Amino acid sequence: MIRLKNIIYFVGRKSIFWFIITFFSAIFLSFLELLIVAFLQLFLVSLGLVETKIKILGFVIPRIDLSYVILFLVLIGFFRIIGQIFSNHSTSFSLEYANCRLRNLAVYDLFNQRTRDNGVSDVNFRITEVFPKASLFISNIVYFSSLFLQCSIVMLLMFATAWKESIIGLFGIFFIGILILKITKGVRKVALQVPIEQYKLNAGIEKISRNLLFIKIMRTQNYEQKKLAENVINYGLCSIRASFLNILSITISPFLGILLLVIIILMSQKYFHTEGMILVSFLYLFIRFIQNLSILFGYFSSLNLYYPQIKIAFRYFNSFHKNEIYYINKSLDAIKFIGSNKNYILPDKFLEISSVNNVSNINIKNLNIIFENVSYSYESYKAPLIENLSFEIKQGSHVGIIGPSGSGKSTILFLLLGIIKPNIGNVFISGFLPEEFLDSPNVKVGYVGAEPFLIKGTIKDNLLYGMKEPVSADQIWRALEFASMKDIVEKKSLDYMIPEDQSGLSAGQKQRLCLARAILHNPQLLVLDECTSNLDEGTEYEITSSLERLKGICTAIIVSHRPGILRSVDKIVDLKSRNFEK
Repeated sequence: MIRLKNIIYFVGRKSIFWFIITFFSAIFLSFLELLIVAFLQLFLVSLGLVETKIKILGFVIPRIDLSYVILFLVLIGFFRIIGQIFSNHSTSFSLEYANCRLRNLAVYDLFNQRTRDNGVSDVNFRITEVFPKASLFISNIVYFSSLFLQCSIVMLLMFATAWKESIIGLFGIFFIGILILKITKGVRKVALQVPIEQYKLNAGIEKISRNLLFIKIMRTQNYEQKKLAENVINYGLCSIRASFLNILSITISPFLGILLLVIIILMSQKYFHTEGMILVSFLYLFIRFIQNLSILFGYFSSLNLYYPQIKIAFRYFNSFHKNEIYYINKSLDAIKFIGSNKNYILPDKFLEISSVNNVSNINIKNLNIIFENVSYSYESYKAPLIENLSFEIKQGSHVGIIGPSGSGKSTILFLLLGIIKPNIGNVFISGFLPEEFLDSPNVKVGYVGAEPFLIKGTIKDNLLYGMKEPVSADQIWRALEFASMKDIVEKKSLDYMIPEDQSGLSAGQKQRLCLARAILHNPQLLVLDECTSNLDEGTEYEITSSLERLKGICTAIIVSHRPGILRSVDKIVDLKSRNFEK
């Protein structure tokens, strides 16, 4: 069950302030309805259409000239615009602000993953399906609450104007409400299926994109396309059904309200004999009440429509610590009520502000890595992937990690780099936990993975990516020579532009460029994860010879299934046999 205090914490203080403004605007707009009632009476009398006293809530208002009546209407219109701007835009602001808060958490989580169970499809699912609709739920709550307040005030004005007609009206609305509630139950039932179908579609697309070549070779593309088409159709059917029921609940209310209005007029004239001017005033208030109530039912139906997404969003939001949420969303102070058409640039110190764990410099003279009785299992697996693993890596030594697919090679790197934490046991680097060690400003770690990470820019831009200290041209060329990339870059030049799709370089050249970047950073710890998977044996031999020169200077951990790059390591950790060979 989602509680009010959780919603308040979820939307943030800035949104709460504008929620309050929305409620005051609702009260203001409700009393403007009373002024419109006064205008109707003044207008009819000033035109000479009726000859009677003007009464508002029992008070007699003197007759005034038609020009003043028109001026009175203009003033009502002006104040109504002001009230509606604050009411509607406050809600829109809250919607976008809540969406920004959630997306900020997702961006933070992208760099500080607390679990490896969340794949790309989960991230896309949150960004495209969950967060927008969860934000719509929040905005609908604000709309619903303010409109409920508005309806309540208008209802009180109705009772003050003609209480007998008001009682009949409320009885009729009660029975209409029962019918609408039955429809909205159907909306909620169908809406629960919408995010499930969206998730299936996202997961299917991710699976196909990663294995398209295999699927074509196996000639199963028709089968896989059929499954995706079914997901698309099922998502569409559920969304359309939920939308239809939602629209039905919104549109049926005004028609039933008109029937109720006819009944009230007939009973008022036949049994109550209410004065014509008072009845006109009541009818205007009642029509406005029905209109607002119809919209209110629409918002209630939308709350059911988006309820599954808000539950998922709350679960994700509550997985963060309060201090994390505060620092992560500190940057949202830049978001103003009326927005801006200019791009906002965050200050450089933002990165320091948003860092939850701020660690001072660490003495890295003794860079020993210790795995101490480490066990780890992912949430989706009952059996531990790594169990009671212990080994030590001395400073300056080079260690290879081997094992079959799924044996835990990548998991060891995630534990080493502080991305995940062991379920049992400890991992220490220079006596510190990995996340503490890596957060220290004076620690330099080089990393090269199987999939090269390059940015749109020149070769030099890519080499200097993440560089905190100035480097000379000589250092750049030495790093390129280390990675057997010097001759290639001399032909292309350092100013050679790498486009967004990284075309123009072979897979092996991209890996070597990433290796040169890692070496240029002068790391104390070098992590190589299948970094020679796209290289020929000759180039791999050259790089292995270069790595030998780093022994005693840089601690290296090499994950690979190729024996060539492991020929000069000091120790091999075999995860299959649990042997630690020297």
